Amino acid sequence: MDKKICVVSMSVGKPASMTAVWINNELIMAERTSYPERRRDMELQLLRELREKEEKGFIVLVEEENSFITGRVGQRVRLRDPFMNGRPVLIEAMQIYKELERQKAIKLPRKESGKYILHQSIFDS
Repeated sequence: MDKKICVVSMSVGKPASMTAVWINNELIMAERTSYPERRRDMELQLLRELREKEEKGFIVLVEEENSFITGRVGQRVRLRDPFMNGRPVLIEAMQIYKELERQKAIKLPRKESGKYILHQSIFDS
């Protein structure tokens, strides 16, 4: 099933979002957006953009520890939370990413594509 996806990272590094589509069993990453680090400035911009994404049919996932954003829009994801099989979401996500990468089923944005390469040393730790 084809899906439009928007993911937001709030608790690791500077706040940022990435849009992507899952189409024909491939993940196609589209656009990365950075947000101001100051909470109030970020809040105004981010809430508006995420509401627009939901209205356009995007699945909105927000990685955050509290419900600062997800109390109003999107679905909260915490990377340490258990996945359906009991393993942390982060571990499952990395395994799926590696599998899709091996199968040439991930298309990265041409601009800045080097930023999205996950090196083996990350998986070995």
